[in-house]
Amino acid sequence: MLDWYFTQTRETVWLGTAPGTRAETFYRRTGWREVGRHDKGGEV
Repeated sequence: MLDWYFTQTRETVWLGTAPGTRAETFYRRTGWREVGRHDKGGEV
């Protein structure tokens, strides 16, 4: 999906998930990286 997305545009994609979850582990293993946190403590 993201490969297709970037053939359409170069706009940044942001993904949010709760810290310390299985989702966070999965996304980090697939190449996503943390660039900041929003005001409620979740990752951005």
